[in-house]
Amino acid sequence: MSSTFNVADITVTNGMRVDFNCFMTLPPSLVCSGYAYVDNPSTPCSSNKVLMLKDITANFDFAGTIGPQTDLVMDFGEYGGNINLAINGVPANFHNFIDIHGAVIGGVTVNVISGGYGNDCGTVEFLGTIQGMRIGGRDMWIDGAGISSACEYGYGDTYLGDIEIVGDIFSSQDIQYEMLDFQWSNLNWTSGGFLQVMNVGAACSTGNELWTNNINLAFNFAGSTGAMENVGWSFGEYGGNINIEINGDFRNVDNYIDLHGSMIGGVLFEVTSGGYGNDCGTVELTGIVDRLVVGGQEHSIDCLVGDVALAAATGDLDGDGAVTGADLALLLGRWMTSDPDADLDKNGFVDGADLAMLLGNWN
Repeated sequence: MSSTFNVADITVTNGMRVDFNCFMTLPPSLVCSGYAYVDNPSTPCSSNKVLMLKDITANFDFAGTIGPQTDLVMDFGEYGGNINLAINGVPANFHNFIDIHGAVIGGVTVNVISGGYGNDCGTVEFLGTIQGMRIGGRDMWIDGAGISSACEYGYGDTYLGDIEIVGDIFSSQDIQYEMLDFQWSNLNWTSGGFLQVMNVGAACSTGNELWTNNINLAFNFAGSTGAMENVGWSFGEYGGNINIEINGDFRNVDNYIDLHGSMIGGVLFEVTSGGYGNDCGTVELTGIVDRLVVGGQEHSIDCLVGDVALAAATGDLDGDGAVTGADLALLLGRWMTSDPDADLDKNGFVDGADLAMLLGNWN
C-alpha cells in the first residue's frame, strides 16, 4: 500500500516485471512527469488493492518473466482524460474503453464486459495470447482479475431462453441444481419466481448466464461432483435483496458486500469485486462447500469455479466428511466406468485400486 512509482521505475508483482513509461495525451503530447501508486479505493468495481495511474503507463512484461498469458481479464476505473494501450507492441490511444470494444489489437480481441463509457469503472477482457501489455491513463486505476474464459463451470451447455421454476431440477457440467423458494427482505418467502438462461453480460462475463428472479438456485455439490473448495462465481445484482446459504447456514442481505469477510457455514466469504448494488462482480469462498444456495430478486450468476475437495479424492464421494457405506455404494454403482469422481487414482476407470483407496480411508 502507498508504494509510488515514477517514469523509469521498475517493480515486480507475482513474479511479473512492470516498468513505468511516459504517457501520450490526446491530442498527442508526451508527458513524462506522471506517477503511479498502490491504493485501495473500495470502488464498486474492486475491493482490492489497485494500481492508480496519473499521466503514466505501466508496461507488463509477461513473456520475459512469467511467460505469455492467454485470455486475461482486467478491472478498471477511468475518471478523466484518455487511455493508452499497447498489446504485443501494437499501440492504441483512445478516450474511453468502450471506443475499442470488439477491436483486435496485436492479434488480441478486446471486449468491454461492463462500464467503459468514461467516469465509471468496469471490466475488460483480452482474448488471445499476450506477450506484453502497456496500459496507462490520465486518471485511472487497474486491477488484475485473472483468467477470463477459463470458467470451469460456465453455462455453455444450457439452452438460451430456458426457464426453470421452484421444484425444477437440472444439471450443467455434471453439477446438479435445484430451484428453491426465495426470501424477501421482509422475511416473507415466495415460490413464484423463475430462473432464465440469458446472454446479456449481466454477471461481468460473456456467454450464457443464469438470471434469478425472486428464486434461489441450489448447487448440490455433495450429491454430484463431490464437496468443492476454492469456489467462486461472477454475479450481477440489479434490485432487491440477496439470499446466500452455505452448508446450511442461511443469510439474507441487501447486497453482496454486506457479507464480505463473513464466516458462513464454516467458509470464508469474500467479495473480490463489486457487490455494492446495481453492479456486477465476483465472489471467492475459502473452505469446503457441500451445498451452496444463491439467489436474488434481479440477479445473475455465471462463471462458477471450484476444485473437488481432497476429501472426495480419498473416498468421501458424498461429501459428508466421512468414508462410509454410502460412499462404497456410490463407488460400486460406478464400477468399471470412467466416472472422474469415483476414479480416485485417476487412471481412467473405476476398479479395484479405487476400492482399495476408499477402504484404506474408511471411518
